[in-house]
Amino acid sequence: IRDLVRSRGLGDVYKRQISTNKKFTKGKKTYTTTKVSYSIKKLKKGKKYYIRVRGYNRKGTKKLYGKWSIVKKVKIKK
Repeated sequence: IRDLVRSRGLGDVYKRQISTNKKFTKGKKTYTTTKVSYSIKKLKKGKKYYIRVRGYNRKGTKKLYGKWSIVKKVKIKK
């Protein structure tokens, strides 16, 4: 996931979305953090998840969002 953040290269804050569906329509959760590297807990063993990342900057009260990264498929091995 760290590579996805570096590839986007925009922003001081990052939004990460994780879903069980490739189009992010089911089981979607969003995590916001300032860290490049981030661990998501409580994922089910043997299940496939799809992850995407985007960065944003704050200009006063406005947020300038970057584009979503490519979707990366991850299978949990625990």
